[in-house]
Order: sequence, then C-alpha cells, then structure tokens
Amino acid sequence: MRKSALRTKLLKLSEDELPQLVAAILRAMGLKTRISPKGADRGRDILASPDGLGFQEPRIKVEVKHKPNTAIGAPDLRSFITTLRER
Repeated sequence: MRKSALRTKLLKLSEDELPQLVAAILRAMGLKTRISPKGADRGRDILASPDGLGFQEPRIKVEVKHKPNTAIGAPDLRSFITTLRER
C-alpha cells in the first residue's frame, strides 16, 4: 500500500475508531490496553502495559488526537506533558 493510500484511510477514521486502531497496534506488540471512556480522561486516551494494570514497565500513556490536516502544536504538547506530571 502506498503511503498516500494509508494516509487517506487513516484520515477517514472517526474519533472513536482511531483510538481503537492505536490500541490494537499496542496489543499486537504484546501489551494489554485500556481505553478511557470519552470525556474527562485527563489527557490519556489509552493506557498500555505488559500486565494491563500499569504495574510493569513499560507503562505507555497515549493521547490520541484526530485533527485531519492540522498540525499538533506546542500548547497541545505542553498540556499533555503537564497531565503526565500530575500523576
């Protein structure tokens, strides 16, 4: 599949489908995932770890942004990093 075809398919995913795809990729890598319910997730859409509870390393916290044709800017990154430090 060409790069542009993959990009087109990814851009067509809904806001609900994209976190499901990212979680599926993490599961394919051998991790267990939890997807936060929509709403006040405090900047974390997916939590992934070998045990699924976050006790084992690596603990991966994922914020999924679905803004087609929009760059993620510094304010978004600062907000995510601040949220990570709060926990």
